[in-house]
Amino acid sequence: MKKRDLMVLAKRLSSVELFSLDIETTGLDRYRDKIVSVQISYDFNGKEYDHFIWWEQYTKEEWQAFLKAIAKLNMVTHNGKFDILFLYVHTGVFMELYMDTQVLAHVSGEVELGLKPLVVKYFGDDYDVSKEIKVSGKRDSLTTLKGFITKYFTGTELVMEQTTKENAEAFLSGLKTKAQKNACELIDNEDGTFDVTRKWVHKDRTAMNKLAQQVYDELEGGILISGMSVEATDRLCKAFESLDSTIILETLKDVTQELVEANNKKLVVYGKKDTRYTLKLVPIFKKIIKKYKMIKVYKHEMRAYKAYSIIEKQGIYIDPNRHKVSEQLRAEYTEYLEELNEVAEINWNSTQQVAKVLFGKKGAPVIVDGKEVGKSLGLKPVKKSASGNPSTDDETLVELSAVSEVAKNLREYKRLTKLDTFIKSWDEIAVDGQIHPSFNITARTGRTTCSNPNLQQVPQNSNVRGIIYARPGYKIIECFSGDTEVLTEKGWQRFDSLDKGIKLAQYDCESEEISFEQPLRYIHQENRPTFHYEDRNTSVFATANHNVLTRYTNRVTRKHPFKETNFSRANQFINAGFYTTNYKYSDKYTRFLAMFISDGYMDNYGNISFGFRKQRKIDRCKHVLEELGISFKLNQYTRKGNAKDTMFRIGKVMTQFVNEYSESYKVLSTKTAFELNPAVYLEEAQYWDGTPIVKGKSVRFVSTQKKTLEVMQLMGVFCGIKMVIHRDNHRDKDCHKYAYYVNYKPKGDRFTCMNEQGVDFSNPTYQDVYCITMPLGTCVIRHKGKVSIQSQCDLSQAELRVAADFSGDKNMIHAYQSGSDLHSKTTEMMFGNLEGLDHDELKRKRTQAKSCFSGDTEILTDKGFVPFNMYDGVTRVAQYNIESQEISYTEPLDFRMIPNQKICVFENENTSLKLTPNHECIIQVQNTRKYMKKIPFEELAGHGQSKYAWVNAGYYNYDKNKFIDDKLTRFVACFVADGSYSSSKNAIRFGFTKKRKIDRFRWLLKELGVSCEPKIQGKLKVSFFTLSDFKLLNLVKRYCTEDKTLLEPSLTELNPLVYLEEAGHWDGHINKFGLILVSSTNKETLDKMQIMAIQSGVRARLALREEAHDNVSNTWELSYNLAKKPLSRFESRDIDTRTHHKTNYNVYCVTVPEHNIVIRHNGKVSIQGNCNFGFLYGMQAKSFVNYAKTYGLNLSLKEAEEFRSKFFEAYPTLLVWHRRNIDFASNKGYVEAPSGRKRFLRDIWSDDWAKKSSAERQSLNSAVQGFASDCCISALADIVFSDELDHSRARVLGSVHDAILVEAKEDYAEEASQIVKNHMENPSLFKLHKLCVPMVADVEIGKGWGIH
Repeated sequence: MKKRDLMVLAKRLSSVELFSLDIETTGLDRYRDKIVSVQISYDFNGKEYDHFIWWEQYTKEEWQAFLKAIAKLNMVTHNGKFDILFLYVHTGVFMELYMDTQVLAHVSGEVELGLKPLVVKYFGDDYDVSKEIKVSGKRDSLTTLKGFITKYFTGTELVMEQTTKENAEAFLSGLKTKAQKNACELIDNEDGTFDVTRKWVHKDRTAMNKLAQQVYDELEGGILISGMSVEATDRLCKAFESLDSTIILETLKDVTQELVEANNKKLVVYGKKDTRYTLKLVPIFKKIIKKYKMIKVYKHEMRAYKAYSIIEKQGIYIDPNRHKVSEQLRAEYTEYLEELNEVAEINWNSTQQVAKVLFGKKGAPVIVDGKEVGKSLGLKPVKKSASGNPSTDDETLVELSAVSEVAKNLREYKRLTKLDTFIKSWDEIAVDGQIHPSFNITARTGRTTCSNPNLQQVPQNSNVRGIIYARPGYKIIECFSGDTEVLTEKGWQRFDSLDKGIKLAQYDCESEEISFEQPLRYIHQENRPTFHYEDRNTSVFATANHNVLTRYTNRVTRKHPFKETNFSRANQFINAGFYTTNYKYSDKYTRFLAMFISDGYMDNYGNISFGFRKQRKIDRCKHVLEELGISFKLNQYTRKGNAKDTMFRIGKVMTQFVNEYSESYKVLSTKTAFELNPAVYLEEAQYWDGTPIVKGKSVRFVSTQKKTLEVMQLMGVFCGIKMVIHRDNHRDKDCHKYAYYVNYKPKGDRFTCMNEQGVDFSNPTYQDVYCITMPLGTCVIRHKGKVSIQSQCDLSQAELRVAADFSGDKNMIHAYQSGSDLHSKTTEMMFGNLEGLDHDELKRKRTQAKSCFSGDTEILTDKGFVPFNMYDGVTRVAQYNIESQEISYTEPLDFRMIPNQKICVFENENTSLKLTPNHECIIQVQNTRKYMKKIPFEELAGHGQSKYAWVNAGYYNYDKNKFIDDKLTRFVACFVADGSYSSSKNAIRFGFTKKRKIDRFRWLLKELGVSCEPKIQGKLKVSFFTLSDFKLLNLVKRYCTEDKTLLEPSLTELNPLVYLEEAGHWDGHINKFGLILVSSTNKETLDKMQIMAIQSGVRARLALREEAHDNVSNTWELSYNLAKKPLSRFESRDIDTRTHHKTNYNVYCVTVPEHNIVIRHNGKVSIQGNCNFGFLYGMQAKSFVNYAKTYGLNLSLKEAEEFRSKFFEAYPTLLVWHRRNIDFASNKGYVEAPSGRKRFLRDIWSDDWAKKSSAERQSLNSAVQGFASDCCISALADIVFSDELDHSRARVLGSVHDAILVEAKEDYAEEASQIVKNHMENPSLFKLHKLCVPMVADVEIGKGWGIH
């Protein structure tokens, strides 16, 4: 193609309906590889045109002009993100994606999405370039080149010359490896002498890499050897002997030139086929998408595809100081490596050598390369690898860690080296301090995947994730899925942050009254199948069997399962009720407040005035003021155009009243709805900022203060008036804020006729579910700004509750509602009457029984110890890993309360328990062999002299880089014990009478480099030290309050062992056994010290030493021994499970991923198991066998099958939902998500049982996975294309699972986070599909990913 024809082609393309574009490159890295050619195909006047254009034919400027001319035309590509981003990097021109056949193929249900397989399937043309083009094109040319180059570079070197045969053979026999022997050859000179030759191997890798780069650079100039990356050329150069770079360059030219010229012609032909077939696939996929009604799905996915192209173009900045993280990791794993090398000096990354050490005969020498490097440990292999050898994978090391310190150290060494390798891999792909991950939304499941690097596989380690670091002046915003709101006596609160100490609203179905009461229980269940209903006034998401509250036109209010709702105009949702109370002020005051919020003004001195032009408002204002008996000054002003303003000035007479009910400038306080007559307020508001929209019936009230409208909405709920808050997309012209409005009928309208389209219950969406149980069985909720009154969701406690919610089984629901022991009932229903069974059989039957703690038992959270009966079910809790003994914090999977349960009590010096008899306890068996074990509490009793130990502490993985200097930590400990602030707060003081303390303090000052002489005062001769050092003053202010309560940073920035050791010198006493006793009246400080101890492997107990008397505070005592292990011995004869069975309690438990939690009772800490369950989470019989082993049970597969069978016999309707999905897929050949996306499951018709079973399992989860991903990528696209977001100050970095990462300017982060949150909660997908998942986003802002 001639140069002058390039812009002619651009003009031609502007007149065609559609054209396709593709490029050929030398590799996949757009920053390091080059473009070879551009291909374009189109149809014009009934003819097909295909162009192949060599990139080097044109200059960069000419390509820029051409690409700019076609950038916004209707271009179709196949995996077009790759092409347009390559072109952008090399020209700076970013082209818009219009249509992509890979996205079309994905939506159409194709399994193979590559262009070549699609062409073979639909056109029968197998034209794979790699099969015919040997050197050119995208394919790696190494295989072909080897054959030509080998004959030129097979040089050898002479090792032994003219020697005897005996010497030569002796030399050869001394070679150790097979490779060395194969490289050498014995040559008979036929004169009685022999030579030994050896193939030459270059040993200087640096020189070879330099040579490889020279070859790569030379070949790219004029000779097309595409696909030969630097790494490929490096492999080529190492494959053949060479001493002279000039020789290899010239030879490569000679042997490839002829091939290149011949194959370039083939490359042109096949390059044109790429674009021609891309164009031909469009009508095929359009027909499929139209047939299955997936046009909206395609548009949604294409929009997201475009959004990701913009994200990938930008890249993600990574921390320039990441090398420090690597250095820290290397220092840590080097310590472990040194300990491992003391056992055996092997390559600990070699599975074969590790297996020799771990599994060889105990004490046998380990031989590597003919040398003894250590002794075998003689451990028993856990399992075998695919090759049949003993496995050394992580799962194996976890199990071996319980019996071998070597296995434990090896596992930690591998973990740390993996993290270090991960960071180094980012360095290799980074460009100018940025990584450019590629996001793929065309995975079969519908989920978004990521590569180069895969952010979704980034370890959940703050050091590693923190490498994604905001640039100076920026912050990272991260969003995750959440839930909904409930009405409380303090206004609307989200379930996941609900204050459980306040009363919630409930509704009386007979009187229609709203009242506020304390909930009976709180409910949180993760990952539940929910269904969504929405109309203009109501938004409800609930499980199928959730009881909803509806009202028929015959005025009968009913509770019934959601799935049994009659969605018709004759049925109504309830959107408001009536709240009655004694109002604090008369209606006259209420009318005044409504007038002020709309049209009033208060100056800085509290003087109130009103200004109006409309006569009706002037008259109304006079009426309101006269009714109150308020005198006013009336002034009139004439403005331009003869407009007259009338001003009412009333002074400060109503200032106190106005301030009482407005939080800030004209923003209503929530208490307004509770203390003033809401009906009067809403009736009065229509005279001011209200506009009639249906004469005499409906009013629209407008305000820029959304909080004010939320309070008015609450007023409506209280007086039988439904209203929904809407946002006007146009900003207010005066204050440049968004305006909001509500429409309502002042005379009342509290019901909404249902949308007849209803809900498709065949397509559930998995969602965390929160709810509460109220005395009247109803609650008032708000979702997406729409209020409705509902029955509570009944998703209490156990996984059995999940079954009840799925199936609507009357037995399970009745057991739950009556407060019975669901676990005993379930066991009885599965196995009949349990009376008369022996102990072992009863144990077998109750394997899955739940286990819980008393309400006064405390659980360790990231906010400290919290009693179970005060725990919110959301706050992160501490969990414990049995293998590593590590304590970490995680969000709970489940939280439950079970009423009226039998309780056992255990108490000794270091451990106190109040728990159900079947609760899992974590113990260390201390007989011949020490090992950890889980066992029900009641099973601990009656084992004679068996010796056990409770686990009373673990080890938290502190970031030691955050620790301040140990000397400063000691100073903080000293201040908390004996320091105080001066009266001016600009100095700190210490007073001592004991010589040991004076000497200790002098030593500490000397260590800090601070000089200070004491003043001795009083009869007791107290030595007072006064320090005005600014740094020390700020230091103590950071870590403790004025009353010397330790603050949160003390738990992460002070070395806990140093602090605890130092505290013993001041408020403590150290006895002869090393036991430290620290006394204080500040329990909160001792709480934090106890957490320091148990997170550092030190058991510690807290006790009330002295009761308060004569106005003196309680004195608490914390005792710990830094030299003791985190265990406390007891004997099985200490356990008595009979004494306390008559005492019944409400019991609680929380479920965490590690299944072990940290609890405290009577000030004594221990590690205990938590609840778990099997069948309801899809556990099959084979898995149940392994699960039962953790309880010390050995079940056969047949017995496990019987358990599972009887469980589903007891609750037969649990399988209905599963069966419905499978039947739908079997009938249609696909499953369908609420968005319309279909997952085609052809194997569901297969005669192959394995394939059919797999397809059936996929029918249960693929629609859910796909729709969940659709919600996330829809929100991401909304953010990328948002007009509301200032893209010069914020940009999307990408997505990880259901999280979206955004970088924003520090001064814009808060505002941007709210915009991002809004898009996450209301993705555009929800507008297209009524069966959408309700979402609430949680926002975290920090300096890096995972750093908050």
